[in-house]
Order: sequence, then C-alpha cells, then structure tokens
Amino acid sequence: MVRLTRLRSVDMNAQVLPSRLGAEKPHRWKAADRFAKHGAVVTELYSRDLLRGEPVPAQTWWVRLLPDEQVGAARFSDLAMSVADGFGEVHEVPFDPDVVDLPDHQRRLAILGFVQENLLALAALRGWPRQPFEDAYRACLADNLHLELLGAAKASPDRRLRARVRFSLDGNGDGWSVVEFLDRGDRVVGRSEAFDSPWETRGFRHIEKSLRWHENTSVSLVPWWTVGDWEGQRRLIPSPGN
Repeated sequence: MVRLTRLRSVDMNAQVLPSRLGAEKPHRWKAADRFAKHGAVVTELYSRDLLRGEPVPAQTWWVRLLPDEQVGAARFSDLAMSVADGFGEVHEVPFDPDVVDLPDHQRRLAILGFVQENLLALAALRGWPRQPFEDAYRACLADNLHLELLGAAKASPDRRLRARVRFSLDGNGDGWSVVEFLDRGDRVVGRSEAFDSPWETRGFRHIEKSLRWHENTSVSLVPWWTVGDWEGQRRLIPSPGN
C-alpha cells in the first residue's frame, strides 16, 4: 500500500548564509545560486500558503526545484518520491538567468511564476489536485509577496514595557530579526537594529523563544539559530531609556 502524507513545502535549496557573503565570492555565486537565494521569500511564502489551504495528498511532504542553466526542460522523474524512503521530490528545472538582475518586486513575481509553472507541471504528472496550488499562488499575490512574522510580546519584570520579535524575509533571501519595545498602550517606543537570521521561517519559534528580559534594562535574543559563525550568539539590546 502506498503511504500518503500532505505536501507542505517547496524550496530551491537556497544558501542559508547572508547574500552579501555569497557576493564576496563571485566565482561561487552563480546565477542559479542567486536565483535560488532571491527566491527564498517566494518559496517560504508559497509553502506557508500551501499549508493553510486544501491538503495535497502526496507520497512526500516536500518538493525541491533546482535551477539549472544546463537543462533544456524540467527533468521530472516518472517515479514519485516517497517519504517512507526519506525522499522528497527533487528536480532540475531550467530558469532564466536574467531574472536575477530584475528590480526586487519584478524578480519576486518572475520567480513566483517559475515556481507555479513547475509545480503545476509536477502536479499534473503526479495526479495531485490543481486547486491548492492555484490558491497558494493567489495568496502570495494577495500578500504582495511580502513575508513578515510577529512574535508574542513578553513583559518586563516591572510590567512597564513589553518586547517582541519582528522577523522579515527580504527579496535577497536574507532574514532579519528586530526587537520592538511597546508601552502599556501598545505603542512601539523603540526598535533594535536588524540582526541577521536564517531565511527558513521554521526557525522563527527558536528566535521568539530565545527572547528574554534582563532586569528591566535590557533584553537579549539569539537571532541566528542554525549553523554558521554566529550560531547561538546572544545579542543584548538596551530597553528605551537605558
């Protein structure tokens, strides 16, 4: 009997480290790498919208589209990958390298079109329902291809202020975490600098849970939760007036 699960994620195996580090090594920062990195905001938003909609019954829960200049057509295997074997749907697909040099919003739209075209083709081959993908596409457009997450606010020991984390994912594929301070009237009265964070939104709960108060004078958090030079580094932010 074929084991089915719910398809809930699409990605392009984008580099986790900030894009500026990739740009420092142009010989290793090819158009396909840039395309995948710039597309992280699209695939993360699409995945979140796909998960909110009608389930797509599939043999695996994830799809990976690998941009490749060397292929003339998408290489979709006739054999469906199975979560029972630990596999996802991984496919090499052609892309337009000129997309990486488009203005930010145009680039996001072009990458969304790329994702949608390939997912619909794969869905037709696998016999997946088309409507959930159409719904996810429209939801991405409704969000203007903008992704931002807001954490729960945590009160200072004296209850005078509350702090929360705001995470955003930009068009370069870079995640950013900012601490916001709110007064008792819920007005934002202070913000920290933006700290580098991985683009994967699944890690936001780690960032949110890491936020803690130190007396009433400061908060700290760990914005980089995965591998890298900053892994586990706690950042200290003075509260307003300190």
